[in-house]
Amino acid sequence: MSRWGKMGKRILAVLVSWLGILLVGLLLIEARYAFGSYEGKYTIYHTLDPEMGIWRLRKQHGVRYASCYAVEDIEINSMGMRAAEPDSGKSRKVAYFGDSMLEGVQVSQNDHFIYQLNAKDSLRDHLNFGMSSTGTAAQWAHFQHFVRIFDFEKVYLFFYPANDLRNNSLPLESQANGGKRGYLPHFVRDSIGWRLDRNFSPWGGRQWLTHSHLVRKLQLLRAGINRGTASTHAAIPMHDLEVFQPVYDSLWQEAEAATRYAIQLFADSCKAKNIAFTLVMLPSLNELLSAEERAAYHPAYHNKLDWDKPYKRFQRFLEADSVDYLDFYAFARKRIREESLGFPYLSLDCDGHFGPVGHGVLREMLEFEKYPGTTISH
Repeated sequence: MSRWGKMGKRILAVLVSWLGILLVGLLLIEARYAFGSYEGKYTIYHTLDPEMGIWRLRKQHGVRYASCYAVEDIEINSMGMRAAEPDSGKSRKVAYFGDSMLEGVQVSQNDHFIYQLNAKDSLRDHLNFGMSSTGTAAQWAHFQHFVRIFDFEKVYLFFYPANDLRNNSLPLESQANGGKRGYLPHFVRDSIGWRLDRNFSPWGGRQWLTHSHLVRKLQLLRAGINRGTASTHAAIPMHDLEVFQPVYDSLWQEAEAATRYAIQLFADSCKAKNIAFTLVMLPSLNELLSAEERAAYHPAYHNKLDWDKPYKRFQRFLEADSVDYLDFYAFARKRIREESLGFPYLSLDCDGHFGPVGHGVLREMLEFEKYPGTTISH
């Protein structure tokens, strides 16, 4: 064999060796993301699920800091839920689906109402499937995924009109993201009717690629989602005030229709599976302000917006569609009056999410199912 032929064989052997090392390294990283535990410096890590869109990487412990709270015990279990592991000793499962108001990474575990319910309830296992920045369509996808794993006795859907309408609109969400598609499923309407659009993958890829934890992680890194930075918030969240505009344009009307469809689909599916279903209506901090406080915090437009519009409209929709619900608007306002709670009421000083007080009040309402929409006069 010529000198050049021998050199070519050596080069080929070196390339094969390096490719082998690279392949082993990729497999080890994949195994780490699939089975390992992670420590997030400021937040938790996410992945991209082909069914559900953005979801948390499983088995990690994160922390979350802002100027008014420090949470160091965020536990993500083996299924990617912000919760302890499901209790195999409790066969009766109660599921909670919703967004960041339910996920509750702004409070410590012992302050979260899910942990409090599980500590008091010796019969039922309360499961937290809350995921931040999701709308009802994505939460429906979560339900479709986990109902195949668990035999739910009851499902609670946490509905937060202040931003769920926008979250349920693909066009409005794309506008908010600079024209880019977000990585969540949405209900869209075509000539046949509503359908769940899961065309959110930033890479086309083959089917096997979409199941790789490493690929999903790279997708989100490419999208800039997992920056892991600390965050602080204005005392009054100023985003999503468009939901309170007196007259909706066609995009907001479609967002409202998509939301109503998703809620009804949730309720009907649970009924078909003999699962009890209850929606929980959650108010934003803006909606709990008195007229005087609104004038002080929003002097430019406090009298130009219809602050009760989302609540009242969906209250009518739920009753017209015979959907059972709990009215946390009414219950929260009652508690604020009874205990003379001042601003920020049930929320945190620097964040519109519920603080320990809010979680305690939520637990009380859920524990006894106070203020059901079918019997309480609003």
